Amino acid sequence: MKNPATRKQQAVAGVRWTMLGAVTSQVLNFIVLAILARELGPKAFGVVALAGIWVTFLQYFLSQGLGMAIIQRKDLEPNHLNSAFWLTLGMGVAIASITVTLAPFVSRFFNETELDRVLQVLSVSFILDGLVTVQAAILTREKKFKKLAARSVIGTVAGSIAGITLAYLGYGVWALVTKQLVTSSAIAVVIWAASSWRPSIRFSYSHLKDLWGFSMNVFARNIVSFLYIEIDKLLIGRFIGANQLGFYSNSKQLAQMLAAITRQPVETVTLQLLSELQTDRVRMANSICKVQNMMAVMLMPIFCGLASLAPEVVEIVFGPKWELAKYPLRYLSFSQAVSACSAVSFTALMANGRPALSLLHFAISAAFAVPSILIGTQWGIIGVSIAALVNSFLYTAVFITILCSTTEVSLKRYLLSNFSPAFSCIFMIASVIATTDFLGADSNVYLRAGSGISIGMIVYATLLRLSDKQSFETAKNIALKAINS
Repeated sequence: MKNPATRKQQAVAGVRWTMLGAVTSQVLNFIVLAILARELGPKAFGVVALAGIWVTFLQYFLSQGLGMAIIQRKDLEPNHLNSAFWLTLGMGVAIASITVTLAPFVSRFFNETELDRVLQVLSVSFILDGLVTVQAAILTREKKFKKLAARSVIGTVAGSIAGITLAYLGYGVWALVTKQLVTSSAIAVVIWAASSWRPSIRFSYSHLKDLWGFSMNVFARNIVSFLYIEIDKLLIGRFIGANQLGFYSNSKQLAQMLAAITRQPVETVTLQLLSELQTDRVRMANSICKVQNMMAVMLMPIFCGLASLAPEVVEIVFGPKWELAKYPLRYLSFSQAVSACSAVSFTALMANGRPALSLLHFAISAAFAVPSILIGTQWGIIGVSIAALVNSFLYTAVFITILCSTTEVSLKRYLLSNFSPAFSCIFMIASVIATTDFLGADSNVYLRAGSGISIGMIVYATLLRLSDKQSFETAKNIALKAINS
Protein backbone atom coordinates (compact mmCIF):
# COMPACT_ATOMS: atom_id res chain seq x y z
CA MET A 1 0.00 0.00 0.00
CA LYS A 2 1.34 3.40 -0.97
CA ASN A 3 2.13 5.75 1.90
CA PRO A 4 0.45 9.20 2.06
CA ALA A 5 3.65 11.00 1.02
CA THR A 6 3.96 8.92 -2.16
CA ARG A 7 0.30 9.39 -2.93
CA LYS A 8 0.61 13.14 -2.44
CA GLN A 9 3.65 13.31 -4.73
CA GLN A 10 1.78 11.40 -7.41
CA ALA A 11 -1.21 13.69 -7.00
CA VAL A 12 0.91 16.83 -7.33
CA ALA A 13 2.76 15.49 -10.38
CA GLY A 14 -0.48 14.26 -11.91
CA VAL A 15 -2.27 17.55 -11.44
CA ARG A 16 0.72 19.47 -12.80
CA TRP A 17 1.00 17.46 -16.02
CA THR A 18 -2.73 17.09 -16.54
CA MET A 19 -3.24 20.78 -15.85
CA LEU A 20 -0.46 21.69 -18.28
CA GLY A 21 -2.00 19.55 -21.01
CA ALA A 22 -5.52 20.81 -20.36
CA VAL A 23 -4.50 24.47 -20.12
CA THR A 24 -2.36 24.35 -23.25
CA SER A 25 -5.03 22.54 -25.26
CA GLN A 26 -7.87 24.76 -24.09
CA VAL A 27 -5.91 27.98 -24.59
CA LEU A 28 -5.22 26.85 -28.15
CA ASN A 29 -8.89 25.93 -28.58
CA PHE A 30 -9.85 29.34 -27.24
CA ILE A 31 -7.60 31.14 -29.72
CA VAL A 32 -8.83 28.99 -32.60
CA LEU A 33 -12.46 29.48 -31.57
CA ALA A 34 -11.97 33.25 -31.64
CA ILE A 35 -10.29 33.13 -35.07
CA LEU A 36 -12.85 30.79 -36.63
CA ALA A 37 -15.82 32.65 -35.10
CA ARG A 38 -14.79 35.86 -36.84
CA GLU A 39 -14.10 34.03 -40.08
CA LEU A 40 -17.11 31.67 -40.31
CA GLY A 41 -20.06 33.16 -38.42
CA PRO A 42 -22.83 31.54 -36.32
CA LYS A 43 -24.42 29.32 -38.99
CA ALA A 44 -21.35 27.12 -39.54
CA PHE A 45 -20.93 26.60 -35.81
CA GLY A 46 -24.63 25.78 -35.51
CA VAL A 47 -24.42 23.02 -38.13
CA VAL A 48 -21.39 21.44 -36.46
CA ALA A 49 -23.11 21.72 -33.07
CA LEU A 50 -26.04 19.73 -34.47
CA ALA A 51 -23.64 17.07 -35.72
CA GLY A 52 -21.99 17.11 -32.31
CA ILE A 53 -25.26 16.13 -30.64
CA TRP A 54 -25.44 12.95 -32.71
CA VAL A 55 -21.73 12.15 -32.33
CA THR A 56 -21.77 12.70 -28.56
CA PHE A 57 -24.79 10.46 -28.10
CA LEU A 58 -23.36 7.53 -30.05
CA GLN A 59 -19.92 7.84 -28.48
CA TYR A 60 -21.48 6.66 -25.23
CA PHE A 61 -22.52 3.43 -26.96
CA LEU A 62 -18.98 3.04 -28.26
CA SER A 63 -17.14 3.11 -24.93
CA GLN A 64 -19.99 1.84 -22.71
CA GLY A 65 -18.08 3.13 -19.68
CA LEU A 66 -15.35 0.51 -20.16
CA GLY A 67 -12.54 3.04 -19.90
CA MET A 68 -13.63 4.14 -16.45
CA ALA A 69 -14.18 0.51 -15.42
CA ILE A 70 -10.56 -0.26 -16.37
CA ILE A 71 -9.29 2.69 -14.31
CA GLN A 72 -11.41 1.81 -11.30
CA ARG A 73 -10.96 -1.98 -11.21
CA LYS A 74 -8.44 -3.26 -8.66
CA ASP A 75 -7.65 -6.67 -10.18
CA LEU A 76 -7.06 -6.25 -13.90
CA GLU A 77 -6.07 -9.13 -16.19
CA PRO A 78 -4.84 -9.05 -19.83
CA ASN A 79 -8.11 -10.48 -21.12
CA HIS A 80 -10.02 -7.61 -19.52
CA LEU A 81 -8.05 -5.24 -21.74
CA ASN A 82 -8.18 -7.38 -24.89
CA SER A 83 -11.93 -7.93 -24.65
CA ALA A 84 -12.63 -4.26 -23.99
CA PHE A 85 -10.45 -3.20 -26.92
CA TRP A 86 -12.04 -5.46 -29.53
CA LEU A 87 -15.52 -4.57 -28.34
CA THR A 88 -14.92 -0.79 -28.53
CA LEU A 89 -13.25 -1.05 -31.94
CA GLY A 90 -16.07 -3.22 -33.28
CA MET A 91 -18.64 -0.79 -31.89
CA GLY A 92 -16.75 2.07 -33.54
CA VAL A 93 -17.02 0.45 -36.97
CA ALA A 94 -20.69 -0.45 -36.45
CA ILE A 95 -21.66 3.04 -35.23
CA ALA A 96 -19.80 4.68 -38.12
CA SER A 97 -21.86 2.55 -40.56
CA ILE A 98 -25.09 3.43 -38.77
CA THR A 99 -24.23 7.13 -38.93
CA VAL A 100 -23.60 7.04 -42.69
CA THR A 101 -26.94 5.29 -43.20
CA LEU A 102 -29.07 7.50 -40.93
CA ALA A 103 -27.43 10.86 -41.73
CA PRO A 104 -30.15 11.90 -44.26
CA PHE A 105 -32.90 11.26 -41.71
CA VAL A 106 -31.11 13.24 -38.99
CA SER A 107 -30.63 16.07 -41.46
CA ARG A 108 -34.35 16.16 -42.21
CA PHE A 109 -35.23 16.09 -38.51
CA PHE A 110 -33.29 19.31 -37.95
CA ASN A 111 -34.29 20.72 -41.36
CA GLU A 112 -30.63 21.37 -42.19
CA THR A 113 -29.52 19.98 -45.57
CA GLU A 114 -25.77 20.48 -45.03
CA LEU A 115 -25.89 18.29 -41.91
CA ASP A 116 -26.17 15.11 -44.04
CA ARG A 117 -22.66 15.23 -45.49
CA VAL A 118 -21.14 16.60 -42.28
CA LEU A 119 -22.36 13.59 -40.29
CA GLN A 120 -21.16 11.11 -42.89
CA VAL A 121 -17.64 12.54 -42.83
CA LEU A 122 -17.55 12.77 -39.02
CA SER A 123 -18.51 9.08 -38.77
CA VAL A 124 -14.77 8.28 -39.12
CA SER A 125 -14.26 9.70 -35.62
CA PHE A 126 -16.07 6.71 -34.09
CA ILE A 127 -13.46 4.30 -35.44
CA LEU A 128 -10.65 6.54 -34.19
CA ASP A 129 -12.22 6.72 -30.71
CA GLY A 130 -12.59 2.94 -30.67
CA LEU A 131 -8.86 2.62 -31.16
CA VAL A 132 -7.87 4.76 -28.16
CA THR A 133 -10.45 4.15 -25.41
CA VAL A 134 -8.58 1.28 -23.74
CA GLN A 135 -5.13 2.75 -24.39
CA ALA A 136 -6.07 6.05 -22.70
CA ALA A 137 -7.55 4.20 -19.72
CA ILE A 138 -4.34 2.19 -19.29
CA LEU A 139 -2.19 5.35 -19.32
CA THR A 140 -4.49 6.95 -16.73
CA ARG A 141 -4.37 3.85 -14.56
CA GLU A 142 -0.57 3.83 -14.75
CA LYS A 143 -0.54 7.56 -13.85
CA LYS A 144 1.31 8.48 -17.05
CA PHE A 145 -0.19 11.93 -17.05
CA LYS A 146 2.72 13.48 -18.96
CA LYS A 147 1.94 11.30 -21.97
CA LEU A 148 -1.77 12.05 -21.69
CA ALA A 149 -0.97 15.76 -21.63
CA ALA A 150 1.15 15.38 -24.78
CA ARG A 151 -1.77 13.62 -26.48
CA SER A 152 -4.07 16.58 -25.84
CA VAL A 153 -1.60 19.24 -26.91
CA ILE A 154 -0.41 17.54 -30.11
CA GLY A 155 -3.97 16.69 -31.17
CA THR A 156 -5.15 20.24 -30.54
CA VAL A 157 -2.23 21.82 -32.42
CA ALA A 158 -2.68 19.56 -35.45
CA GLY A 159 -6.45 20.12 -35.59
CA SER A 160 -6.11 23.87 -35.10
CA ILE A 161 -3.64 24.27 -37.95
CA ALA A 162 -5.91 22.31 -40.29
CA GLY A 163 -9.06 24.16 -39.25
CA ILE A 164 -7.62 27.67 -39.53
CA THR A 165 -6.00 26.89 -42.90
CA LEU A 166 -9.27 25.66 -44.43
CA ALA A 167 -11.23 28.55 -42.91
CA TYR A 168 -8.99 31.12 -44.58
CA LEU A 169 -9.23 29.17 -47.84
CA GLY A 170 -13.01 29.62 -47.71
CA TYR A 171 -14.17 26.09 -46.89
CA GLY A 172 -16.71 27.26 -44.33
CA VAL A 173 -18.22 24.54 -42.16
CA TRP A 174 -15.71 22.00 -43.48
CA ALA A 175 -12.94 23.84 -41.67
CA LEU A 176 -14.62 22.88 -38.38
CA VAL A 177 -15.22 19.29 -39.52
CA THR A 178 -11.60 18.87 -40.61
CA LYS A 179 -10.37 20.34 -37.33
CA GLN A 180 -12.24 17.63 -35.39
CA LEU A 181 -11.04 14.75 -37.56
CA VAL A 182 -7.40 15.83 -37.63
CA THR A 183 -7.46 16.28 -33.84
CA SER A 184 -8.87 12.76 -33.33
CA SER A 185 -6.37 11.25 -35.77
CA ALA A 186 -3.38 12.93 -34.13
CA ILE A 187 -4.56 11.83 -30.67
CA ALA A 188 -4.85 8.22 -31.86
CA VAL A 189 -1.29 8.26 -33.23
CA VAL A 190 0.15 9.79 -30.04
CA ILE A 191 -1.74 7.41 -27.74
CA TRP A 192 -0.50 4.33 -29.58
CA ALA A 193 3.06 5.66 -29.64
CA ALA A 194 2.94 6.44 -25.90
CA SER A 195 1.47 3.13 -24.72
CA SER A 196 3.47 -0.09 -24.68
CA TRP A 197 0.34 -2.24 -24.45
CA ARG A 198 -0.84 -3.94 -27.63
CA PRO A 199 -4.02 -6.04 -27.98
CA SER A 200 -3.91 -9.79 -28.53
CA ILE A 201 -6.41 -11.62 -30.71
CA ARG A 202 -8.35 -12.81 -27.69
CA PHE A 203 -11.86 -12.17 -26.52
CA SER A 204 -13.32 -13.36 -23.24
CA TYR A 205 -16.99 -12.79 -22.56
CA SER A 206 -16.52 -13.65 -18.87
CA HIS A 207 -13.83 -10.97 -18.48
CA LEU A 208 -16.04 -8.49 -20.27
CA LYS A 209 -18.82 -9.28 -17.80
CA ASP A 210 -16.43 -8.39 -14.97
CA LEU A 211 -16.07 -4.89 -16.42
CA TRP A 212 -19.71 -4.54 -17.36
CA GLY A 213 -20.77 -4.79 -13.73
CA PHE A 214 -19.28 -1.32 -13.24
CA SER A 215 -19.32 0.04 -16.80
CA MET A 216 -23.01 -0.57 -17.52
CA ASN A 217 -23.92 1.75 -14.67
CA VAL A 218 -21.53 4.33 -16.09
CA PHE A 219 -22.98 3.78 -19.57
CA ALA A 220 -26.56 4.23 -18.34
CA ARG A 221 -25.48 7.31 -16.43
CA ASN A 222 -23.86 8.74 -19.57
CA ILE A 223 -27.02 8.23 -21.62
CA VAL A 224 -29.16 9.97 -19.02
CA SER A 225 -26.57 12.72 -18.56
CA PHE A 226 -26.69 13.28 -22.33
CA LEU A 227 -30.32 14.32 -21.95
CA TYR A 228 -29.38 16.77 -19.23
CA ILE A 229 -26.26 18.19 -20.90
CA GLU A 230 -27.25 18.18 -24.59
CA ILE A 231 -31.03 18.64 -24.53
CA ASP A 232 -30.68 22.41 -24.73
CA LYS A 233 -28.78 22.29 -28.03
CA LEU A 234 -31.04 19.58 -29.42
CA LEU A 235 -34.20 21.59 -28.76
CA ILE A 236 -32.67 24.83 -30.04
CA GLY A 237 -31.63 23.07 -33.25
CA ARG A 238 -35.07 21.51 -33.68
CA PHE A 239 -37.30 24.47 -32.82
CA ILE A 240 -35.18 27.63 -33.18
CA GLY A 241 -32.61 26.88 -35.88
CA ALA A 242 -28.92 26.36 -36.60
CA ASN A 243 -28.08 30.07 -36.76
CA GLN A 244 -29.34 30.76 -33.21
CA LEU A 245 -27.72 27.51 -32.07
CA GLY A 246 -24.40 28.93 -33.28
CA PHE A 247 -24.67 31.83 -30.80
CA TYR A 248 -25.70 29.50 -27.98
CA SER A 249 -23.23 26.68 -28.66
CA ASN A 250 -20.22 28.99 -28.86
CA SER A 251 -21.20 30.59 -25.54
CA LYS A 252 -21.54 27.15 -24.00
CA GLN A 253 -18.28 26.00 -25.53
CA LEU A 254 -16.42 28.99 -24.10
CA ALA A 255 -17.76 28.25 -20.60
CA GLN A 256 -16.93 24.56 -20.99
CA MET A 257 -13.38 25.36 -22.08
CA LEU A 258 -12.77 27.18 -18.82
CA ALA A 259 -14.37 24.30 -16.93
CA ALA A 260 -12.08 21.82 -18.70
CA ILE A 261 -8.98 23.84 -17.82
CA THR A 262 -9.78 23.82 -14.11
CA ARG A 263 -11.92 20.73 -13.51
CA GLN A 264 -10.62 18.04 -15.84
CA PRO A 265 -7.04 17.86 -14.50
CA VAL A 266 -8.19 17.59 -10.89
CA GLU A 267 -10.95 15.09 -11.71
CA THR A 268 -8.62 12.84 -13.73
CA VAL A 269 -6.10 12.58 -10.91
CA THR A 270 -8.69 12.51 -8.10
CA LEU A 271 -10.51 9.50 -9.57
CA GLN A 272 -7.41 7.34 -9.38
CA LEU A 273 -6.34 8.57 -5.95
CA LEU A 274 -9.78 8.30 -4.33
CA SER A 275 -10.20 4.83 -5.83
CA GLU A 276 -7.21 3.75 -3.73
CA LEU A 277 -9.02 4.94 -0.58
CA GLN A 278 -12.21 2.91 -1.11
CA THR A 279 -11.65 0.88 2.05
CA ASP A 280 -10.84 3.89 4.26
CA ARG A 281 -14.07 5.89 4.34
CA VAL A 282 -12.83 8.48 6.84
CA ARG A 283 -9.75 9.39 4.81
CA MET A 284 -11.86 9.42 1.65
CA ALA A 285 -14.30 11.86 3.30
CA ASN A 286 -11.44 14.15 4.31
CA SER A 287 -10.03 14.05 0.79
CA ILE A 288 -13.44 14.75 -0.77
CA CYS A 289 -13.89 17.92 1.30
CA LYS A 290 -10.37 19.15 0.59
CA VAL A 291 -10.72 18.62 -3.15
CA GLN A 292 -14.17 20.25 -3.19
CA ASN A 293 -12.83 23.31 -1.38
CA MET A 294 -9.95 23.56 -3.83
CA MET A 295 -12.26 23.29 -6.83
CA ALA A 296 -14.73 25.82 -5.41
CA VAL A 297 -11.89 28.28 -4.77
CA MET A 298 -10.78 27.90 -8.41
CA LEU A 299 -14.07 27.59 -10.27
CA MET A 300 -16.47 30.01 -8.62
CA PRO A 301 -14.53 33.26 -9.24
CA ILE A 302 -13.70 32.25 -12.81
CA PHE A 303 -17.31 31.66 -13.83
CA CYS A 304 -18.78 34.49 -11.79
CA GLY A 305 -16.22 36.81 -13.38
CA LEU A 306 -17.01 35.48 -16.85
CA ALA A 307 -20.73 36.04 -16.26
CA SER A 308 -20.16 39.57 -14.98
CA LEU A 309 -18.01 40.47 -18.01
CA ALA A 310 -20.04 38.58 -20.64
CA PRO A 311 -20.65 41.59 -22.96
CA GLU A 312 -16.97 42.52 -22.95
CA VAL A 313 -15.78 38.92 -23.41
CA VAL A 314 -18.09 38.35 -26.40
CA GLU A 315 -16.96 41.55 -28.11
CA ILE A 316 -13.26 40.77 -27.56
CA VAL A 317 -13.34 37.07 -28.38
CA PHE A 318 -16.02 36.68 -31.06
CA GLY A 319 -16.41 40.18 -32.48
CA PRO A 320 -19.34 42.61 -32.87
CA LYS A 321 -21.52 40.33 -35.03
CA TRP A 322 -21.77 37.88 -32.10
CA GLU A 323 -23.37 40.37 -29.69
CA LEU A 324 -26.39 38.12 -29.09
CA ALA A 325 -24.06 35.54 -27.51
CA LYS A 326 -23.59 37.71 -24.41
CA TYR A 327 -26.94 36.60 -23.00
CA PRO A 328 -26.40 32.83 -23.04
CA LEU A 329 -22.78 33.32 -21.95
CA ARG A 330 -23.89 35.20 -18.83
CA TYR A 331 -26.53 32.71 -17.73
CA LEU A 332 -24.48 29.62 -18.65
CA SER A 333 -21.47 30.96 -16.74
CA PHE A 334 -23.58 31.50 -13.64
CA SER A 335 -24.85 27.94 -14.15
CA GLN A 336 -21.26 26.65 -14.12
CA ALA A 337 -20.58 28.61 -10.93
CA VAL A 338 -23.56 26.97 -9.22
CA SER A 339 -22.51 23.51 -10.42
CA ALA A 340 -19.05 24.13 -8.96
CA CYS A 341 -20.61 23.60 -5.54
CA SER A 342 -20.81 19.87 -6.37
CA ALA A 343 -17.69 19.66 -8.52
CA VAL A 344 -16.15 16.67 -6.74
CA SER A 345 -19.37 14.66 -6.37
CA PHE A 346 -19.28 12.63 -9.60
CA THR A 347 -15.62 11.69 -9.23
CA ALA A 348 -16.18 10.70 -5.58
CA LEU A 349 -19.10 8.42 -6.47
CA MET A 350 -17.13 6.77 -9.28
CA ALA A 351 -14.10 6.24 -7.05
CA ASN A 352 -16.37 4.71 -4.41
CA GLY A 353 -17.76 2.25 -6.96
CA ARG A 354 -21.26 3.80 -6.94
CA PRO A 355 -22.00 4.78 -10.57
CA ALA A 356 -25.67 3.83 -10.13
CA LEU A 357 -26.10 6.79 -7.78
CA SER A 358 -24.73 9.14 -10.41
CA LEU A 359 -27.30 7.65 -12.79
CA LEU A 360 -30.04 8.39 -10.27
CA HIS A 361 -28.81 11.97 -9.98
CA PHE A 362 -28.88 12.62 -13.70
CA ALA A 363 -32.25 10.92 -14.07
CA ILE A 364 -33.79 13.30 -11.53
CA SER A 365 -32.05 16.32 -13.07
CA ALA A 366 -32.97 15.37 -16.65
CA ALA A 367 -36.62 14.78 -15.69
CA PHE A 368 -36.81 18.44 -14.72
CA ALA A 369 -34.45 19.83 -17.39
CA VAL A 370 -36.25 18.50 -20.47
CA PRO A 371 -39.65 20.18 -19.88
CA SER A 372 -38.14 23.38 -18.48
CA ILE A 373 -35.85 23.89 -21.48
CA LEU A 374 -38.67 23.01 -23.87
CA ILE A 375 -40.70 25.80 -22.26
CA GLY A 376 -37.66 28.08 -22.49
CA THR A 377 -37.49 27.69 -26.30
CA GLN A 378 -40.62 29.86 -26.46
CA TRP A 379 -38.36 32.82 -25.61
CA GLY A 380 -35.46 31.83 -27.85
CA ILE A 381 -31.92 31.15 -26.68
CA ILE A 382 -32.29 33.61 -23.79
CA GLY A 383 -35.19 31.57 -22.39
CA VAL A 384 -33.20 28.34 -22.79
CA SER A 385 -30.21 29.91 -21.01
CA ILE A 386 -32.33 30.99 -18.05
CA ALA A 387 -33.86 27.50 -17.85
CA ALA A 388 -30.34 26.02 -17.79
CA LEU A 389 -29.41 28.28 -14.87
CA VAL A 390 -32.51 27.24 -12.92
CA ASN A 391 -31.74 23.58 -13.63
CA SER A 392 -28.22 23.93 -12.24
CA PHE A 393 -29.59 24.62 -8.75
CA LEU A 394 -31.55 21.35 -8.73
CA TYR A 395 -28.60 19.50 -10.29
CA THR A 396 -26.27 20.69 -7.54
CA ALA A 397 -28.68 20.11 -4.65
CA VAL A 398 -29.44 16.53 -5.71
CA PHE A 399 -25.75 15.69 -6.24
CA ILE A 400 -24.71 17.01 -2.81
CA THR A 401 -27.57 15.16 -1.11
CA ILE A 402 -26.63 11.83 -2.73
CA LEU A 403 -22.93 12.23 -1.95
CA CYS A 404 -23.46 13.10 1.71
CA SER A 405 -25.93 10.26 2.22
CA THR A 406 -23.53 7.62 0.86
CA THR A 407 -20.19 8.72 2.31
CA GLU A 408 -18.85 9.86 5.68
CA VAL A 409 -19.07 13.50 4.56
CA SER A 410 -21.59 15.47 6.58
CA LEU A 411 -23.81 17.97 4.78
CA LYS A 412 -22.65 20.79 7.07
CA ARG A 413 -18.99 20.08 6.42
CA TYR A 414 -19.52 19.86 2.66
CA LEU A 415 -21.45 23.14 2.51
CA LEU A 416 -18.79 24.86 4.60
CA SER A 417 -16.18 23.87 2.01
CA ASN A 418 -18.15 26.02 -0.47
CA PHE A 419 -19.19 28.88 1.80
CA SER A 420 -16.21 31.24 1.72
CA PRO A 421 -15.67 31.12 -2.08
CA ALA A 422 -19.42 31.64 -2.66
CA PHE A 423 -19.62 34.50 -0.15
CA SER A 424 -16.61 36.24 -1.71
CA CYS A 425 -17.99 35.81 -5.23
CA ILE A 426 -21.26 37.59 -4.44
CA PHE A 427 -19.41 40.81 -3.64
CA MET A 428 -16.98 40.23 -6.50
CA ILE A 429 -19.87 40.12 -8.99
CA ALA A 430 -21.32 43.38 -7.62
CA SER A 431 -17.93 45.13 -7.81
CA VAL A 432 -17.24 44.00 -11.40
CA ILE A 433 -20.67 45.04 -12.71
CA ALA A 434 -20.42 48.37 -10.84
CA THR A 435 -17.01 49.00 -12.40
CA THR A 436 -18.11 48.33 -15.99
CA ASP A 437 -21.32 50.35 -15.51
CA PHE A 438 -19.31 53.28 -14.12
CA LEU A 439 -16.98 53.26 -17.15
CA GLY A 440 -19.96 53.05 -19.53
CA ALA A 441 -20.67 51.09 -22.71
CA ASP A 442 -18.98 53.75 -24.86
CA SER A 443 -15.60 53.32 -23.15
CA ASN A 444 -12.86 51.09 -24.56
CA VAL A 445 -13.85 47.44 -24.23
CA TYR A 446 -10.36 46.40 -23.11
CA LEU A 447 -10.41 49.10 -20.42
CA ARG A 448 -13.75 47.82 -19.13
CA ALA A 449 -12.61 44.20 -19.14
CA GLY A 450 -9.23 44.91 -17.56
CA SER A 451 -10.69 47.14 -14.86
CA GLY A 452 -13.42 44.63 -14.07
CA ILE A 453 -10.92 41.76 -13.76
CA SER A 454 -8.56 43.80 -11.55
CA ILE A 455 -11.26 45.04 -9.18
CA GLY A 456 -12.90 41.60 -9.07
CA MET A 457 -9.65 39.84 -8.17
CA ILE A 458 -8.89 42.31 -5.39
CA VAL A 459 -12.37 42.03 -3.88
CA TYR A 460 -12.44 38.23 -4.11
CA ALA A 461 -8.96 37.74 -2.64
CA THR A 462 -9.59 40.21 0.20
CA LEU A 463 -12.91 38.70 1.26
CA LEU A 464 -11.63 35.14 0.90
CA ARG A 465 -8.70 35.91 3.20
CA LEU A 466 -10.95 37.56 5.77
CA SER A 467 -13.59 34.81 5.74
CA ASP A 468 -11.37 31.73 5.43
CA LYS A 469 -7.61 32.05 5.59
CA GLN A 470 -7.10 28.38 4.73
CA SER A 471 -9.10 28.74 1.50
CA PHE A 472 -7.13 31.87 0.70
CA GLU A 473 -3.85 30.00 1.13
CA THR A 474 -5.20 27.24 -1.12
CA ALA A 475 -6.05 29.80 -3.81
CA LYS A 476 -2.67 31.48 -3.46
CA ASN A 477 -0.76 28.21 -3.72
CA ILE A 478 -2.74 27.17 -6.80
CA ALA A 479 -2.03 30.51 -8.46
CA LEU A 480 1.69 30.38 -7.61
CA LYS A 481 2.06 26.80 -8.86
CA ALA A 482 0.24 27.70 -12.07
CA ILE A 483 2.57 30.65 -12.63
CA ASN A 484 5.69 28.60 -11.85
CA SER A 485 4.54 25.81 -14.18
